[in-house]
Amino acid sequence: MKTFKSSAVLLVTLLFTSTVAIAQSVQSNAADSGSSLPAGGGGASPAVAEDYATNLYFMAGPTWLRVARNLQFGSAYLYGGTVGFGWRLYEDDHEKDKLQIDAGVVAGSAKNSGAGYSNSIDYVASLTTLTFNYCKPLSLVRQGMWELRFSPTFGVACLHTNVSESYIRDNTPVLTKGADGSVTIAGGIGMGITCHVSKRMLIDVGWRFVQVRATNHTWGYLAPLNTNSVTLSSGWKF
Repeated sequence: MKTFKSSAVLLVTLLFTSTVAIAQSVQSNAADSGSSLPAGGGGASPAVAEDYATNLYFMAGPTWLRVARNLQFGSAYLYGGTVGFGWRLYEDDHEKDKLQIDAGVVAGSAKNSGAGYSNSIDYVASLTTLTFNYCKPLSLVRQGMWELRFSPTFGVACLHTNVSESYIRDNTPVLTKGADGSVTIAGGIGMGITCHVSKRMLIDVGWRFVQVRATNHTWGYLAPLNTNSVTLSSGWKF
């Protein structure tokens, strides 16, 4: 868990430092070229590629996901990546919310043990979700460059599991193994910060909580999984 938290803090710190430096460079270049920015952060918003035109975007980046300890297995750390394809919705000149489809794949394992028993599970999970991003602009450096987003999400999770369990029953050691896949629904909420580096490029760091509902497998029943994930993405608007 310490490793996961340290990685998340490091990612956020690196993103914030790099995007502030880029933003300051963009602002400096604009000033050097003779274009002025209003006091307090103004100027044309880079949040959309072309105002009031079709504004689609593609995003991709690495994902770190933690599965919380449940009734059967210990906590697990999964690593993989997520891609997203979305469309910015035009409500007014300042708030431009987004509708996005995400698809991610992560993999990892968990081990748990106690008096007289031990078990392990290997996960390979894919999650496809539909996400609505409610965006609020932040005037940190330049109007329209930064956004804070709140993101309810709902979708489908595909879980492939490989389980090994050993325990004592009636003074007899019992070993159970099984591998199986299952599909279930998942839903949750997240938040993040987006930096629109230019009219075309964006960088986003986000956290998301998703609960994956219970699944049945050939080896038995898997209780609901509560997950927390961090994704660092870069994207292109077109």
